[in-house]
Amino acid sequence: MKFISFAKKIGTGAALTLVGVQSALAADPPTVDLTQLTSSFTSNQIVTAVLAVSVTLMSVYVAIKAVKIVIGMVRG
Repeated sequence: MKFISFAKKIGTGAALTLVGVQSALAADPPTVDLTQLTSSFTSNQIVTAVLAVSVTLMSVYVAIKAVKIVIGMVRG
């Protein structure tokens, strides 16, 4: 019973917060200029970064798998 009353309080608070945010944004929507941010990098840099992260994760996975195989061989 306590959980239901807690959930109702949270739901009411969230609804009031959303109404307040919505009315604040509807009054005067902010304009954001992101051209300086988006023009500072190219798609090649993004692809390189994504590939670097994926290679790092793959290396960690291969190392963990190799350790598991070696431990399995040692145990018999």
